[in-house]
Amino acid sequence: MRIKRIKTLAIALILITISTMGIAGTKGKIFGTAIEKSTGDPLIGVNVVIESTDLGGVTDQDGRYLIMNVPVSVYSLQFSFIGYRVVTVKNVQVIQDMTTEINVE
Repeated sequence: MRIKRIKTLAIALILITISTMGIAGTKGKIFGTAIEKSTGDPLIGVNVVIESTDLGGVTDQDGRYLIMNVPVSVYSLQFSFIGYRVVTVKNVQVIQDMTTEINVE
């Protein structure tokens, strides 16, 4: 009876390990900064949107943003801020378990 429990536990652990390996590595992150080109000052409150998704973020007091849990793919990022023209960065590649840095002026 005890050997049967050990075998069952071992099989369960193997299945859990295999299923977790399939989940890991399917997403990445995008981060960067938005600064005023002429002064070099950080821009606070810039909207950063990954086009064709519902993912995005807003820059903080240092002009930095971070978008987590981005599915692996190639995207276009759109940066918008009142009083400035919209900037689109194309061909942003998100790699599994990696962080992609995109900075704009």
